[in-house]
Amino acid sequence: MLVHPSLLVNALIVAGEGFWVVSAWTQLRRLVKTGNTRGLSAVSLTLNAAGNIAWCTYFASNHLWYPFATNIVVIVLTIALLGYTLSNHKQFVRGLIAIAVVGPLTACALLRFPAESGWFGMAYNWAAATPQLTRIV
Repeated sequence: MLVHPSLLVNALIVAGEGFWVVSAWTQLRRLVKTGNTRGLSAVSLTLNAAGNIAWCTYFASNHLWYPFATNIVVIVLTIALLGYTLSNHKQFVRGLIAIAVVGPLTACALLRFPAESGWFGMAYNWAAATPQLTRIV
């Protein structure tokens, strides 16, 4: 079934994606200035990147092109953050293991079940955010 989104739906999704873009951009800017990777997790960034890829699949399959475009920006920023985080020798091995596990798993899941890509994106983003939420609470 093809979804024909209204202008309001596109605007709300792009606004939500805008928060991700601003968050990732400010984090990347701070990281480039200070070089301090403290508080960043290569595993969480890998899960977020996988979630972003799943969301891109969802948006493209439903012809939601504005959210798709903003999600591409989020992916680029997340991958840049992941690259900086992997420069930390403590994060390097965990990050490579996460990439080696999550990457093929995501690819297989999205190829096999493209209609569920939104659920995969939600699950990956939820899994990535849970440890941070636990620390905050």
